[in-house]
Amino acid sequence: MISATKNNVLINTRSVDVRNRKTIVAGMEVLLIIVLIAVSLFYNPSVHNIEQTLICVGWLAISVTVSLFVLLMLLLRRINYFVVFLLLASMFSFGQSVTVCLNMKIGYTGILNISNGYFDSAVIFRASLYVMKAMVAMALGYTLLYNDGVVKARSHLQSSDTPRSLRCLGWLLIAISIIPTFYLVIKDVIILKSDIYANSKYEVTGLDKIFTLISGFFDAGVILLLICEKRKFYKTVLWVVLLMYMVMQIAGGSRFDVFKYMALLVVIFFDNHKKIKFKHIVFFILGVLFIGLLFSVVSTVRQVKLNSIGDYIVYIFESFSENNIFSRVLYEAGITQVFNTLVYSKCPTVVDYCYGASLYKIFLGWIPNLGFWSVHPTGISTEVVFSPLYANFGLGSSLWAEAYWNFGEIGSYIFLFVLGGLFSRLIRRQDQALQSGNYVVQFIIYYFMFYFVISVRSDMVQIGRDMLYYVGMPLVVFNLLRGKRRLRKIYVVNN
Repeated sequence: MISATKNNVLINTRSVDVRNRKTIVAGMEVLLIIVLIAVSLFYNPSVHNIEQTLICVGWLAISVTVSLFVLLMLLLRRINYFVVFLLLASMFSFGQSVTVCLNMKIGYTGILNISNGYFDSAVIFRASLYVMKAMVAMALGYTLLYNDGVVKARSHLQSSDTPRSLRCLGWLLIAISIIPTFYLVIKDVIILKSDIYANSKYEVTGLDKIFTLISGFFDAGVILLLICEKRKFYKTVLWVVLLMYMVMQIAGGSRFDVFKYMALLVVIFFDNHKKIKFKHIVFFILGVLFIGLLFSVVSTVRQVKLNSIGDYIVYIFESFSENNIFSRVLYEAGITQVFNTLVYSKCPTVVDYCYGASLYKIFLGWIPNLGFWSVHPTGISTEVVFSPLYANFGLGSSLWAEAYWNFGEIGSYIFLFVLGGLFSRLIRRQDQALQSGNYVVQFIIYYFMFYFVISVRSDMVQIGRDMLYYVGMPLVVFNLLRGKRRLRKIYVVNN
């Protein structure tokens, strides 16, 4: 009885502490929004040139990012997926502005440079302020729906053979997808070797289309095994396969899948090391920089045609020796700022709002194109619609651009506020699953996190299809087989 009373007092004390932290953090986030609104009202970018505007945007972005990081650390006292996402989003949205404000010379003024003269200083400033306010609105939604600091693990009845069965499912998914997966990445390497990236695009047809569909099970299998596989030998095999895959992806000029894996591995690490130490902060900062460096290296390699791996290595070192390595990382990541500004400037004057079409396209992604549409709705994305207004190639996209095209500026703040709250609940559910050992829920949420992180640089229209095909279908099969096995056991016992 005494022990129970002490535990209740401890829980109540921690709950009060969390509520106090929530109040402080939410108040500071509201204040941050007010400051950004005031800046947007009283700062006149039209009287400044583009470089001066980028300096202002860069310092504002640094201030907002640092403020959000400190406030979330005060609230959470750990690094989780939401913190990782916001920091990556900031790096990708403002990387080029930060290089200017920190006087990092990049020596490049081409079409992917925000300061190339296509946009005037006023639209660059307004688009940047929109993204900053959107980030704070999302953080505010997360804060207000953040629950108390005591994670009460839900009771979860799990068969003793569930981890073993899920491991088998994971290895089965890898087994059926590994040949198509490595066939496609090796093909990309061969094509890139024979031609530079800009000319190496090809339409996926026939066998390649079937292989592309099957290869999606590879990611699901790897994520499932990262959660469930505890045996040392098999864990080593998994890491070898994953490392080979990432190396081949980089060699083939692709970086999105490697980026998603790096982000997910960082999240899994911090989910298993909830008590933050200084070395963890250092590890996290280095991890974020490495992800940015990875993008830069791949971008550098795929723009030239050389004869050997040695030539590529020399070229990479020469490229980085011309500029500060950090400026190169920030510049390459910050290309997203170009697209954010493009969408903000062209919508709704040139392209009308789509009024939430991206959301229902996510569900239409479940339906294969069996002649219902000449072009599948998921093929009409933010990137596809807006990129031709600026360049003859895809520019990527972002959550902020997609939200703006759907709902406009005010609607975006409301949407992202709600989305932040949903992430607060999702991450809490993941904490409960980790504590209770619910591997199925962990798999579902980690796969969603794995996919969603790319929204700092891409569209999200395919997430519905991938969640259904590569998470839902394997789990349905898993439950059906487990159900048959239970019936068989009952039948044997009764007879």
